[in-house]
Amino acid sequence: MNFTEPNAPPFNVQGQSTSSTSIFVQWSNVPTTDQNGVILSFIITYKVLPDCSPQTKVVGAPTTHVTLTGLKENTDYRITVFASTVKGGGRISALIIVVTEQDSKFTSIGKLFCEGIQTISCDFATVSTVVRHLRFSRTVTVFFYYGSDLFLAVDMCMR
Repeated sequence: MNFTEPNAPPFNVQGQSTSSTSIFVQWSNVPTTDQNGVILSFIITYKVLPDCSPQTKVVGAPTTHVTLTGLKENTDYRITVFASTVKGGGRISALIIVVTEQDSKFTSIGKLFCEGIQTISCDFATVSTVVRHLRFSRTVTVFFYYGSDLFLAVDMCMR
């Protein structure tokens, strides 16, 4: 039997930010009929968008997950995965983009679960939704100001 590199990529690649400096990535193995031998490892390639040099992490098979650490806070990462046999690396998975979380500069007062709040008004304060929506956690931080002084920061989770 003549083995070659895998002729299909790992599929169902998913990623989720687990902190401001880490991303958990998981995937499904290359279909058996496309492995062309024994899968020895998976190579995860990740880079900061738009133009930084890629970094790699190698995970021994049969493991199909990894946590990328030492990342930059509040940053978009481009992530792909490919499998490797003794003959070399196979096809690259579909690209995913994951954003690391942002460390809050304020102490969070609490969590609110709400449906599509756009604006909040009250008699004694100006409200500003300053921090952008995080793409995967669907969280936004709302800052309450009295004049120019911040007096309350609340994290809201959108359902």
